[in-house]
Amino acid sequence: MGTKSAVDNKTSAADLKDQAGTVAGDLVELGRLARDVLAERADELKQGALNTAGNAREKVDDASEALAERVRDRPLRGLAIAAGVGTLLGILWSRRS
Repeated sequence: MGTKSAVDNKTSAADLKDQAGTVAGDLVELGRLARDVLAERADELKQGALNTAGNAREKVDDASEALAERVRDRPLRGLAIAAGVGTLLGILWSRRS
C-alpha cells in the first residue's frame, strides 16, 4: 500500500547523493566561470583607465607646451598675467583670514 522497500530507499538516497554531487560540481564550475568573467572585466576596466590617464596626460602636456610657447613669445604679457593672478589670489586669501 505505498510503502517503500529498503532497496527503494537506498536507491533514492544514492540518486540524491549523485544529484547533490552533480549540483556541487556545477556550482564549482559556475564559480570558476564567474571568476574568469570578473577578471576579464577588471582587465578591461584597468586598460580603459590607463588609456584615459594617458590621454589626459597628453592633453596636459599639450596645454603646458602651448602656455610655455605663449610666455616665450610674449614674456612681459605672461609676467603681467601672473602678477594679476597672484594679486587676485592674495586678495582672496587675505579675506579668508
